[in-house]
Amino acid sequence: MVFLITDGAPTDSWREAADRLKEGEHSKAFLFFGVGVENADFGVLSQLSAQRAPLKLKGLRFRELFQWVSSSLSRTSHSRSDEMVKLESPTTPTGWGEIPAGH
Repeated sequence: MVFLITDGAPTDSWREAADRLKEGEHSKAFLFFGVGVENADFGVLSQLSAQRAPLKLKGLRFRELFQWVSSSLSRTSHSRSDEMVKLESPTTPTGWGEIPAGH
């Protein structure tokens, strides 16, 4: 799993990184999650992943985010390499994330 947590917009060239993220996801080398907090540029963040929309952190729920990451890693580490592991949705009413408006 690769996480990018941001509160703004890129200050340098990011398109090559976006291409590499998309290649890595496509080859199933990793799962990419873009997470933004208030004032994050969700337009750019949405261009980094071909697999899933970026998520907006609800308030300051970093603790819940990292607990979700820990739980998800634990579940995937105990699975077989050919097994699909369904991750708990972070966008449930009690989850840490939400889909930002317009996405």
